Amino acid sequence: MDGVGRTNDGSDRGPVAAPTLGSALRRGASDFYFNSWRVVPANLVWAAGLLLLLLLAGNGNSLLAVVLAPLLAFPTFGLFAMAGLIHRGNGVSTADSFRAWRTMWPRIVVLGVGLAGAATLFVTNVAVGILRQDVIGIAIATAAAWGLVAMVVLGVIVWPLAADPDRAQRPFREVVKLAALLALAFPIRFGALSLLLLVILAVSTVLFVALLTVGIAFAALLATRYVLPAADRFEARPDRAALG
Repeated sequence: MDGVGRTNDGSDRGPVAAPTLGSALRRGASDFYFNSWRVVPANLVWAAGLLLLLLLAGNGNSLLAVVLAPLLAFPTFGLFAMAGLIHRGNGVSTADSFRAWRTMWPRIVVLGVGLAGAATLFVTNVAVGILRQDVIGIAIATAAAWGLVAMVVLGVIVWPLAADPDRAQRPFREVVKLAALLALAFPIRFGALSLLLLVILAVSTVLFVALLTVGIAFAALLATRYVLPAADRFEARPDRAALG
């Protein structure tokens, strides 16, 4: 049975259809087609931040690049904020990306520092475990690798939820809790979504110009079209209270 989404004032949004990867791809592509002139400039801002980090690393300032890496969360969040507005049927402009920086900066800082810190920790432990070349090292590397997978899946869910205009007034801890519940309830579905997004970003990285101009924007639109309907349905379930 379809769930019923609700707006911030508690009114019914109407039945929420179950998301599928196919429908999310189609709607994400349609969103990009009709809003490309709005989201591409925001993607270029993200690209400028990435190029700056790569320039720093290439000039021997790798540590500074790592320290500044969480700042990429700002243009990333801006793209997801635009995607959320599009999904909710609101008017959107490139300025909405920058407006999100100003109004949601505490949430963005937590996301940027938290995800960057977790990624650094897991990747470091994978490398250390592999270099040990013993049973303990294999155990460390395996645990860290699974932690990295879990972080990616949780991140794919958290970004759209954190930038959702209908959830902007909720405490961030509730948003993270909802993301964790979704990941636990539907690990295969969100694992498949995460894998699809990684493939899209990998292809965009090979075609570097695509990553700089459209890759992150399209990924945000696709993820939003999948995650938000899933979250709306989940929260409308009669057994929702028992789960969280």
